[in-house]
Amino acid sequence: MFYLSSSPSSLIATCGIVANLKGSSGLYMDSDTHLEATTIETMSNKHNQIEGKVKCTGTDNCLAQMSAPASDPLEGLELPMSTGSCSSTKKITGGSKNNPKKVTAGDYCKGLELDSGYFEMDPGTYVMENGDFIVSNGANVSGDGVTVVSHCSSDCQNPIGVQSGSTLDLSAPKCSSGGCVGTEGILFWSAGDKETKLNDDEKPIVTFESGSNVTLDGVIYAPKHNMEFSSGSVGGLDSNVILISKYLTLSSGSQVTLNRPADDMNPLKGNSGVALVE
Repeated sequence: MFYLSSSPSSLIATCGIVANLKGSSGLYMDSDTHLEATTIETMSNKHNQIEGKVKCTGTDNCLAQMSAPASDPLEGLELPMSTGSCSSTKKITGGSKNNPKKVTAGDYCKGLELDSGYFEMDPGTYVMENGDFIVSNGANVSGDGVTVVSHCSSDCQNPIGVQSGSTLDLSAPKCSSGGCVGTEGILFWSAGDKETKLNDDEKPIVTFESGSNVTLDGVIYAPKHNMEFSSGSVGGLDSNVILISKYLTLSSGSQVTLNRPADDMNPLKGNSGVALVE
């Protein structure tokens, strides 16, 4: 399901959008919302309130209805697992702008919360074994060559969350010269067997909320989970990212612009930039 709610929420994608869910709820737009893309593919020919709200880039009609369902373009990708030892650190307070707190890649037994202040994430893979990755209280987080993986367990609610005016400037590991290998190009991966259902408060959910300001390079991959940009979040987001999720919601005036990553940061290459895997 792709849901644009509450004026003036908008998504502008210099790439394609694929919505797999059948029926009128597959693509739903409230009044005064806006959607722009090079192509928009849906499995249905019945959509709620989309007339006059969809703009096509480079063509008069980019809405392809009754399309065949798209497969998960990253299905089969091997999930990074625990190394056998993990850090019990749960919450870290940041440093100053001139002396940011260093964050080390590795396994975190109970997840990791970066709470206020400035952080610099070292290159590498960060595995959340039994907890979430949370950026809170206006924290400012930067880093290159970063992959964050959350093993969403049975009690998982918010496997990846950017909260309360926080700032992110992160890029995934660049792909090898012969193409992407392993998790190269993957920035966030919300994994695990617990699956979002429409009737259970839409959790687990990956969130970017409350005026968060985000600059990202890479793929945000949540094939079984909801992803939501809310409460005016990422008002300045103009990032080179691909979103893959079960549900995608933009609400409360969120405005998001997405560009396809360069080939050295794109494990999908020619595929669309936004995919909803239902």
